[in-house]
Amino acid sequence: MLETHHSVVTDVLSCLEGIAKEGVAPSQAHGRVNAVRSRHPAASIELIWDDQAFDGSRHYDALIRPPGFQGTVSLSVCHDDALPWPLRGLQPWRDSELLRVNGIVMPVENAIRHLDLLWQRKPLMRRLIDSCLIEAELERRQIEVDEAEVQTAVNDLRRRRGLLTAADTHAWLAESGMSMQGLTDLAGRLARAAKLREIVVGEDVERYLESHCDEFDVINTRVLQTPDARAARQLTDAVREGSRSFLHVAEDAVFSDSSGRTQFFYRKELRHRLAARMPEDSLSFSAGDLFGPLDEGDECLVIDVVSVEPAMGNPHLRGAVVTRLFESWLREQRQKARIEWFWGPNRATQAAR
Repeated sequence: MLETHHSVVTDVLSCLEGIAKEGVAPSQAHGRVNAVRSRHPAASIELIWDDQAFDGSRHYDALIRPPGFQGTVSLSVCHDDALPWPLRGLQPWRDSELLRVNGIVMPVENAIRHLDLLWQRKPLMRRLIDSCLIEAELERRQIEVDEAEVQTAVNDLRRRRGLLTAADTHAWLAESGMSMQGLTDLAGRLARAAKLREIVVGEDVERYLESHCDEFDVINTRVLQTPDARAARQLTDAVREGSRSFLHVAEDAVFSDSSGRTQFFYRKELRHRLAARMPEDSLSFSAGDLFGPLDEGDECLVIDVVSVEPAMGNPHLRGAVVTRLFESWLREQRQKARIEWFWGPNRATQAAR
């Protein structure tokens, strides 16, 4: 029996040596393995292979179950000039490459073309700059968090993304290409950033609230968004004249737009954020107020105020104030920072400050 096992293994090993040395294609390799199978009909011999992205080579393995043998023997051959074992499975990477999906690489240059509108989206640019500023401050202050704080951040991430079960979480991780460790690392960074916000502005929160509390009233709104400025003006006039209600106007506008771009939705806004988008004299809001049309890029907005919720007593009030004060601190840091963009139009990036 041992002689039979030895004969099968030796024959397969010799076959693999020839395949590896000559670098034959899978179709030819299968033919050679079939010839070995014909000499050992009682043995199970399976050929498998991997294409190595690192250098474009191909690596073959043979799985053998000799007759009467309780187990599977795995055989492979690596020549001296072949890709070393530690490098098998590695992916090549270059500074010019941004993304790989199913083996297809997207260079940074192509990504920039796809994201050409980035330079008109200041908030996204600022977030990139702010991430660097926050990371530098975290290192300078040596801010650390414990396991409980990281777990709280993980729970918050899952809750905000609607990942209420373990199955939902694992499905989202698989879809996004992130591991559980990657999620934990992300939560750790968010927890450290939250602690930084408290350290930077925490002492100013109560003092700020004394004079700015009403700015954090929650304004519940109904919003009509349309690319047709003329139609937005006509609809707004109809509502103001009292001939039609806002809901009827919004419903008709959505259904009459064959392009599907006109939308109607509800939105909660903090008073100071909503006021920043309005004319200077629109600093107070009451139920029934109508604003618009307001230009927002290629779209026009008509905003109907449904109700106002006073900030005092809101459990989220303190967090909103911390966020606002920290954003102000970040704005000061951006003004003082030396910012160097390595791609995109340099003049446009100056606006990100």
